[in-house]
Amino acid sequence: MALLGGVGAIAGIGGKNKKEYLIAIEWKDGDKSLILIDDEYYKVFIQSMF
Repeated sequence: MALLGGVGAIAGIGGKNKKEYLIAIEWKDGDKSLILIDDEYYKVFIQSMF
């Protein structure tokens, strides 16, 4: 829960009204990643996954 609060604080620094996505990824080797991307990169990410 503290992590999400920190992400909210980071997102609030910019002060811009743009969409951001917090994505949790579990890789084939078992590693996990958590990334925060804006709308433009989210579209690229989704297109590259499918």
